[in-house]
Amino acid sequence: MCIKFKLDIEKVVNFVKTNINKLNLNYISDNLLYSLTIEGYYDKKKLLLKNISKISKLNAYQFIIDLYDTNLLKNVKKSIINTNFFTNLQCHDKSIKVSIPPLSLSRRKSILKESSQILEKSKVSIRNIRRLSISRLKKEEKNGNISKNYFNQALKKINTITNNSVKSIEDIFLKKTKIILNI
Repeated sequence: MCIKFKLDIEKVVNFVKTNINKLNLNYISDNLLYSLTIEGYYDKKKLLLKNISKISKLNAYQFIIDLYDTNLLKNVKKSIINTNFFTNLQCHDKSIKVSIPPLSLSRRKSILKESSQILEKSKVSIRNIRRLSISRLKKEEKNGNISKNYFNQALKKINTITNNSVKSIEDIFLKKTKIILNI
């Protein structure tokens, strides 16, 4: 019971780490482009940009994406535009130059808002996982499958893991906030 609970909580914490690190600051995050999904042109299957192109970093503000297949140029451009992070795209024969301007105050506020939304959604997910685990424990106790003592120990463990996980994602958020405000 507690093992599944721990795994579910770890998934949420990893989700927070991944998505908050993807948020773009005054430099282009490699993770953002590498994890970008592109719609294929044959079967509409989602493809990772890193699998269909060579991505080279020119400087802190620019990337060059050299596509292996020029037929995907339109789909790649569409996916990059949909991220709302990159404001300047220059398309060439089989490559795209992606640029981002330095971070403005309004963009910083926008990033803080996005990261706080990720944080809140994650806290809700953790609470929901906790609630489901406790209801399963109560059901098991009611059916006589576990003792009252085991129920109380498991409940304490669930609450400890929940509190530690919430603190962990709040720490991730605070670190990202400091980075954003100090730019």
